[in-house]
Amino acid sequence: LVQPLLRPPLLPGIRADAIKGESQPLLQQCWLFFGNTSASFGMSVFNLGNAIMGSGILGLSFAMANTGIALFVILLVSVAIFSLYSVHLFNFLCLITFKCALVYETLGYKAFGIPGKLAASCSITMQNIGAMSSYLFIIKYELPIVIQSFTGANDGEWYINGDYLVILVSIIVILPLSLLRNLGYLGYTSGLSLLCMVFFLIVVSTIPPCFLLPPLTVRYNPL
Repeated sequence: LVQPLLRPPLLPGIRADAIKGESQPLLQQCWLFFGNTSASFGMSVFNLGNAIMGSGILGLSFAMANTGIALFVILLVSVAIFSLYSVHLFNFLCLITFKCALVYETLGYKAFGIPGKLAASCSITMQNIGAMSSYLFIIKYELPIVIQSFTGANDGEWYINGDYLVILVSIIVILPLSLLRNLGYLGYTSGLSLLCMVFFLIVVSTIPPCFLLPPLTVRYNPL
């Protein structure tokens, strides 16, 4: 039988310090290295909610029309379960790494090294490009109609041209937000976007579809 390794005796003066040191993790708490985060819990909730829902909520009606109610509910519940499990897994991995992995790239690096970090960075970049492209697509084709309905402008006006509006929104809105040093302030814009989504859902839920509206009666008076 293999004899277990015996721990060498400790001096009385350093025994308590040694036992206390053994109970501490080898890695220091990394939030001391990163510093205190300034984003509050509410701002984090707004940012996470905006990241989960995004502009894809605008296409739910189209998805339901093509898949049917039963399959749509199954897919929606499946996506919700996967999203919940992903957030839970991220929090769990953050805890077992002594809160040193605060971003997905760090988790990928700790799990698979440089290839994992590159894979996480590429996937996040592709997801952000897709999200921003969808928002710009909505701005280009929907914002001119909104402006025209409020102002009654003609079709030839420059401020209802979708190409110009995309450039203006990118320079005036998107660029300053992306240059913020403290990303915690994005919680305010995320909260505004969530309110717009809630308003959109209320409008869609309260206004009945066209086939449920009573038919219009048009009287024709021949001359």
